[in-house]
Amino acid sequence: MLNFIRQHKIATIITFNLVVVVIVVIAIIIHFAKTAVVDILVAPKDAVVTLNGRRYDNQKQHDLLPGNYHVKITMDNMQTKEYDITLEKNGFAKIWDYLLDVNGSYEYYFSHPEDANILTEVALDDDEAAKAFITKYEKVISIIDILPFDYDAYTDDFSEYVQYSIQQDLRDDCDKAVCLIIEDNTGGNEQTAKNKIKELGYDLDNYSITYEYVPLYTAEINSHE
Repeated sequence: MLNFIRQHKIATIITFNLVVVVIVVIAIIIHFAKTAVVDILVAPKDAVVTLNGRRYDNQKQHDLLPGNYHVKITMDNMQTKEYDITLEKNGFAKIWDYLLDVNGSYEYYFSHPEDANILTEVALDDDEAAKAFITKYEKVISIIDILPFDYDAYTDDFSEYVQYSIQQDLRDDCDKAVCLIIEDNTGGNEQTAKNKIKELGYDLDNYSITYEYVPLYTAEINSHE
């Protein structure tokens, strides 16, 4: 009886080891059979990318078996995109793409700079709509190059001294590609500063603008008993 149990245990161990070896061999065969490479780069960065129903990480290269794949790219509040690709043996393919918002526009990217940067990488040369957006977007963010803009002068008739500054507002809740803050040191210059932004060639609608009055001098009142 003991010999039977011992033999059964040995047989079980051998069987288990054989199964492990088979699994390892199959894994090796599958690994080396994955001779196709696909590079995924999709805007927005949080978009879900699936090939034949299986999800693959964005902004990453993947080894896959050659063959036909159905690509599906989805994200909440964005339009879904679907198409088919064929991966050749020893081939390399790109899934470089982007989604539009539910209205079919690029407005989403004005408030998501990181995703807009991906869009500029994946847009094709013959994609006129994307290129037009990128041109507009680059114009919008180019205001950073001239900031801070400081104005410090008297009015033409020397009757009033004007001082204000236009700066980039780096607050975390900025809902535009660029947020601006007007710091007015002499008061009453909010519209004047906004007119200056337009004069410099920028559309106010493309920015979130905060106004603050920061007086040059703060009167100190001393009370004496």
